Amino acid sequence: MENKENIEIIKEILYEESTRQMLIGQQGASVSTVADTNSVSVWKWLAAASVIALLSVIGFNYMNTSVVDTSALIAEVYSFPAINKSRGAEINAVDSYVTELNAKQYLEVLNKLPSEGLTEKDQFYKASIYFALNKFDQAKQVLDNTNWSDDYYVEESNWLKFLIAYDLSDGSAATLKNNLNPSYFIKAEALLSKVK
Repeated sequence: MENKENIEIIKEILYEESTRQMLIGQQGASVSTVADTNSVSVWKWLAAASVIALLSVIGFNYMNTSVVDTSALIAEVYSFPAINKSRGAEINAVDSYVTELNAKQYLEVLNKLPSEGLTEKDQFYKASIYFALNKFDQAKQVLDNTNWSDDYYVEESNWLKFLIAYDLSDGSAATLKNNLNPSYFIKAEALLSKVK
């Protein structure tokens, strides 16, 4: 009988031990799950904080960087030159397109202008059309390859050359400013002060 009692006691002890081991295993699993969850949570918070810090630095630099929209500044001081039909004996190709130019149909006029035999007035308006269409390289080429004799076109072409250099930020705008008439010189000074 003692053996039976001992066997029963041993069974109970083994049962209690296995139950205890099972409970410890579950508790360990839940502790590791909580630890894993806490670990993931900490990493999520660290990642979020890093992203916020990075965005703050980028935003601060963006706000403090003096990015100047030169095209917008030019638009404040430049307007396409007024055009009227010539009254002299010289025939200008642009005289046929005064209405279109005044209606700002620049591309249509540019496509209709002949490539050769253009007068000084034609060349000036061709350069102005290129400028209005933001085709600065072509405008500069026309301006640089034309022999300007009329004082009006000399002054206006110098102004366009300055504006092109200013928009392209190629560093020559400050030098070109010295070729401008007094009213354009003042406008150029104001534009250059906004870039610094």
